This record gives sequence, C-alpha cells and structure tokens, in this order.
Amino acid sequence: MKLPRLYILICILTATGVSTAQTNFEGSFDFLGHPSSYIHLNRFSENNETGYFVFRQRYTEMIGSPYWYEGELTIATLTLNDGSVIDDVPFKYDVYTDEIIVTQPDQGEFIIDSKFFKDIRVMNNDVLHHFKKSHPDHPHKFFELLLESDVMSLFKDIDIRFNIQEIRVTGLSSEIKRFNRRTLYFIKAQDGGLKAIQLKKKDIMSLIPYHRRQLAKHYMRQHGLKYKSEADVIELFQFLIRES
Repeated sequence: MKLPRLYILICILTATGVSTAQTNFEGSFDFLGHPSSYIHLNRFSENNETGYFVFRQRYTEMIGSPYWYEGELTIATLTLNDGSVIDDVPFKYDVYTDEIIVTQPDQGEFIIDSKFFKDIRVMNNDVLHHFKKSHPDHPHKFFELLLESDVMSLFKDIDIRFNIQEIRVTGLSSEIKRFNRRTLYFIKAQDGGLKAIQLKKKDIMSLIPYHRRQLAKHYMRQHGLKYKSEADVIELFQFLIRES
C-alpha cells in the first residue's frame, strides 16, 4: 500500500550499542514524500563530536569497509510493520554498528529504528536482495534471506570485526587498522529449529535426509556445483525442494 504525502515527526530515540549525538528538531519535515508519526529516525549533525558522524569519518582511515555493500550507497524499498511501503530510499547498512542509515539529500542522514520495519529489499549490481528478521534470538536484526519455502529458510549475516595490527620496523612502530569480515549462514526448519552452517560438504549433507543424499551428490556432480559456492548451495536446495 502506497502512502499519501504527509509530514513525519522526528522522534529522537536512545540508540543501543553506540553512543550517538543527536539534534532535536521542532516541527516536522517531509521524508521522501511519505509519512509517518511512527517512523522513528535519529538525525545527525555535521557538528556532532560523538556518534555516527565520528565513526564515519574514522572509516576513511581504515582498510576494508563496515558496510554490507562495501560502502556503496544503494536504493532500498522499506516495508513497515503495517505493510506500508516507502520506495527509492538511499540506503546503507553499517554492519559494524548494526545500524541502517537512510539519506534524504536536503535533510541529511538518519538511522531508522528497525523495530518499526519488517522487510527491506535492496537493488545492488542489478540483483534484488531481500532482508528479513529471520533469527529468533535477534528479533529486531535484519538478515539477508537467500531461500524461503514451506519447509525451510536459508539466510545469512556478515560478521565484521575491527582489528589493529602493530608493525615494528627498526625501532619504529605503526598501526594498521582494518575491518575483517566473514559470512555466517543459518538454516531454519519449518518447526523453528535453527542451525548455523558453513558452506562445506559435511555441513550441507548433514541437513539432507540420509535417503536423499545420493540424489543431492549426483545433482552437484552432474551440474558442476561447488559446496563452497553460495549460489550453488541455493540451487541444490531449490532442486531438493522441487523434488520433495
């Protein structure tokens, strides 16, 4: 359901996990032509001395990226809990701080409160990516949904760690600051059972009933698929679902 053009009230919230400096605004303003009084946004000023602005400035001094899409600004469609939709939102997902950042050119950057949203779809490199709150232990965190059916869902997260490496050469020392990233995969069964997996043959086969493993192995060999390939594992599960 598309929403009419209204004004939204900026609600200043207390951010979790990161200390944030915020600017309080009286009145209201238009956000991408959509409402509402229940979209909660944190707004940041270029004069802030703490919070996201400082983190963002420091990112330029580091190797690697804290963002899901390596720092690229992508375009997203956001769906609220009531089914209302906001299209064409400039979007970044800061995985390191676990914050979803949206931009309006004439108003600056905001962090959305994920509690009020249930679905995010992002177009990146001409591929549509789907994010949902898939993990029962993290009810407000978005994960990328790779496959969903009546019997199972496959989704992933990116774990980003900040590391400082000290290098000493002939009495001099320097620091290398970098973000290291790894992908985490999860399978959720129809009954709600959840398992973390790696893209390895042993892990993939452990998810498949014993009497269907030969069928799965034959399909992988026949089509030249690799267990360490995300796309190939998705194709395998799609095949097994069709054949069930």
